[in-house]
Amino acid sequence: MILYLELKRASDFAKAFALKAYDSVHLAAADLLLKKANEEVIFGCFDKKLNQAAKIIGFPLLS
Repeated sequence: MILYLELKRASDFAKAFALKAYDSVHLAAADLLLKKANEEVIFGCFDKKLNQAAKIIGFPLLS
């Protein structure tokens, strides 16, 4: 069930932010980690669009 929900979340991210498939999967996985972690999670990648999407959903970005 969790896998289905995360794939649905990845699909939603792909549509909302016009992300490539694997980028949306990475963002959904990072989002799950952000929600489950008991410490700060910082997002960082070399893709501007993916970084922007991560920032919008609440990630602090690696500078």
